[in-house]
This record gives sequence, structure tokens and C-alpha cells, in this order.
Amino acid sequence: MDPQQQQRQHPSDHHQDIPPATAVQDFRSYVIQHCQPTALDLVYGGPGRVPRSFLPLSALKAYFRDGDRVFRILREVTPWSTGPPPFALRRNIQHHYPQVFAILLLIDQAERIQDFIDYDSLCDEALPFVTRPPEFPVADPDFYPLFFEAQMIFCAPVLRRDPFKEFHARTILPVVRCEPMGDISSCTYRIELHPDYNELHADTDSSTPSVINLHYSFLSSPQVLTFASNSIRYITRLLSRHVQ
Repeated sequence: MDPQQQQRQHPSDHHQDIPPATAVQDFRSYVIQHCQPTALDLVYGGPGRVPRSFLPLSALKAYFRDGDRVFRILREVTPWSTGPPPFALRRNIQHHYPQVFAILLLIDQAERIQDFIDYDSLCDEALPFVTRPPEFPVADPDFYPLFFEAQMIFCAPVLRRDPFKEFHARTILPVVRCEPMGDISSCTYRIELHPDYNELHADTDSSTPSVINLHYSFLSSPQVLTFASNSIRYITRLLSRHVQ
């Protein structure tokens, strides 16, 4: 084909040359599409800062509920790529390790999932890791720092009736709306929590909206956020801990 004929070709003629998305790429696209920015970063993150995002747990579980998806990913990233992955491994990922598996997929370490499943102390219930667990897989020195940073996307905390709850400073709070109460200089905001993480009204009428008041201050260290809900105050401390 001469160059002029090539130029006359429609761009769609080349679509067949584009390889289909892999199962891992499909998962990463899903995360990007369903992540929600925390509205708190829009308030006190500073000008020009890109707000951090979290993936709601319900969205993650919905994705991995499809067993065929898990099988396709495992075929790509594990030694069982030439045959069907073990059924027990898929079930463990779906029921006890979806967050861990998602983190490993984001940092290109998904083949290590069995190293986590070998220990109950490394399952989703133990997340987020604020220090390196003794059972954490031994690998290159960048493995744990990468895992630590990526885990926050999947580890937004459930807010319960705990008057003095402490979170790591990197924690992404699941605030989907944040509006000032008063003038622009006010430090009090009315916030709305993502329903997956709001248990502040757990013992009240379920019709109570997931809107509470928040007061924060930069004058103290660590940073203190005070929640007020149904005349009850909750103080959340964002601790300045370091990755170890």
C-alpha cells in the first residue's frame, strides 16, 4: 500500500491492532472510575492540591463478587497461568482478602497474594498496617512502603460511636461533601459521610441523614477533628506516624 492510500485510511481501520485490555488493566480502570475524592482535601488541602481518593468497600466487593473476574486476574499474575487457579484461593480473596489483593494489583505484586493468605494477621481485618507486621513478606525494600501508600485507597475507616478514635495521618476520611457553616473563615463544617462508613447513627433511627458537623484546627499537633452528631462529640486524631 502506497503512503497516500495509508493516509486515506480511516483511523478505525487500525483498531484491530490495539490489543484488548488485560484483566489487571480492567481492574485498574474500574478503580479509577469508582474512586471518590475526600471532600476534606478540598477544604484544607491547600491551593492546587489534588484531593486524595478512596474506593468504597461496597464497590470493591461488587467487582470481586464475580468469580470469573478473579480467575482471569489470577491466570495473569500467578504461576497457575496455564490452568485454572485453585478454587480455595479465589474464595479466600473474595471473602477475606479483597482489599489486600486490590492493593497488590495496584503495585504490581499480585503474585504474592499467597504469602498473605498464609497468615490471618495479614488479612483485610488487620488493615491498614501502620507498622510493618512481622509476617509481612520479605521482598525488596520498596515493597512495604509501596503497600503502605496504596492501602489507604481501600482503607477508609468506618466512623462509629468512639469518642476518641485515632487514625494515621495518611488516613483518607470518607467525606463526600463538606460545606462551611458560617463565613469563609469558619472552622466548622457540615459534612456528609459515604454511607459505607457511617455508623455514627447506628443506634438511632435509620432514616437519620448521614450529615454531621465537623470542627478542625491547625493550631494543635497532631491535627484534631471534632465531630458532633446528635449532641454527642467525637474527637478524631490524625497521628503523625512514620512508615517503618
